[in-house]
Amino acid sequence: VNQLQRDMDNSNILVICAALTALCKVVTAEMIPALLQHVIKLMDHDQPIVRKKVVMALMRFWQLMPESVNDHIALFRKALCDKDPSVM
Repeated sequence: VNQLQRDMDNSNILVICAALTALCKVVTAEMIPALLQHVIKLMDHDQPIVRKKVVMALMRFWQLMPESVNDHIALFRKALCDKDPSVM
């Protein structure tokens, strides 16, 4: 969990994308509270590929523990209205 958090705080886009991709594959319900705020913070990233992977991670969180993202439904709406169509 600590390494995923550090990778999501990295300035390199490739490292961030790799962390978000790995997160979608290895996350468990117990890990979600520790990672949720790091993922939400990346929703405002200037690169569309990062925002797309954030949406994928939030969907995975929702699949595992729907109550974890109930307070953040506005982020899904924001992603639907993103200026880059690949984020949707």
